[in-house]
Amino acid sequence: SLAFRGLTDLASAQALWQPPSNQITELDLSGNCLTDASLRELARLPRLDTLVLDGNRLTCLAHLPNLPRLRVLWLNRNSLHNLADCVHRLIRCCPSLASLSMMDNPAAPSYFNGASYQEYEDYRHFVISQCGRRLQDLDGIRVTPNERQASARAFPRIVLAPPGQGRTESL
Repeated sequence: SLAFRGLTDLASAQALWQPPSNQITELDLSGNCLTDASLRELARLPRLDTLVLDGNRLTCLAHLPNLPRLRVLWLNRNSLHNLADCVHRLIRCCPSLASLSMMDNPAAPSYFNGASYQEYEDYRHFVISQCGRRLQDLDGIRVTPNERQASARAFPRIVLAPPGQGRTESL
């Protein structure tokens, strides 16, 4: 664990890059000062299955690299603002994602940050509908079949075109 070390970037985390860094499957980076650009370094961890980034300074996921094996991602207590951008980046970069937690971010409305129940429900429906069947758990709450159906009705899934093709289609 590299939690609560005051890290501002991952390149300086020497312990992370000692051989065999390509064998790391779980990483807790909670309570640091990591920013958006620091996410690029995660590309050096191709076997990452579980990543905890709670309590950092993330505002977007634009620099999140492809993490094809990532199944669990916690992004709680950051400053993520644009839900659609975050979710679409996760769809592209984390195709195996089964458990996502984004609590206490502006992009994730909830009772705890003053949102209405409808805003919270819309947030859950949007994330569930866009992430597809692999997503089993959102913010520590299991996704039910009924919720999955309601999500599909509320927000039809958008299929993203590969980079450079510039078109999207609704299913």
